Amino acid sequence: MLYPFSALLARMKYITRWSLMHSTRAESLSEHTCDTALLAHTLCLIARRYTGTPCRPKTVAVAALYHDAPEIITGDMPTPVKYSSPTLRDAYKALETESVRCMTGLLPDELSEELSPFISGELLTAEEKRLLKAALIEAAGDPDVKAPTIKEIDEWLLAQRLIGMERLPTKGFYYVPTPAGVDAGLRSEDKVSARGTPYSVLLFTPVAQRMVVEHFIKPD
Repeated sequence: MLYPFSALLARMKYITRWSLMHSTRAESLSEHTCDTALLAHTLCLIARRYTGTPCRPKTVAVAALYHDAPEIITGDMPTPVKYSSPTLRDAYKALETESVRCMTGLLPDELSEELSPFISGELLTAEEKRLLKAALIEAAGDPDVKAPTIKEIDEWLLAQRLIGMERLPTKGFYYVPTPAGVDAGLRSEDKVSARGTPYSVLLFTPVAQRMVVEHFIKPD
């Protein structure tokens, strides 16, 4: 019967997220998963069209709807807790796996086999997992995952020798791509400040954008 499984999914609207943080408005698990699915679908369409990333927007969107379904049984599990140590991380993974098993055990075997990979995310490729995680970052300012800051990106590009620093005639500096950076898809555009000082703006082609995403947003 589908009724017990569907009834369990219906509990998502009663589970409140962000239990370790103060929030001016409570957010339910249903809201979070819906927002994430919409964003994941759009990000996949963008990635497939503009960077040639192989992905399945519909598949990723459905996986996004189910990605936090195990928390119906476990309750909201904040990232700072479940990833605070290897022991806790492994314990949470085991708890999550058992939760998925309990949920899909309410379904006929043939449907359980089809739905389990969506709930666990096992059917997603590494690229699709990155896109789903990117959607999680954007979904209502999700505190579970952090987007890299501009400073962190600049420091990584410098460490990889993909950009170099050029000093301004006055005070300060700007970044320009090295030959290796140009090969990696970085570009620069010459500008002139309001005071007449020439400088360059660092530009990221789709290839360079994908390189940064793959470094900072890793699939679980």
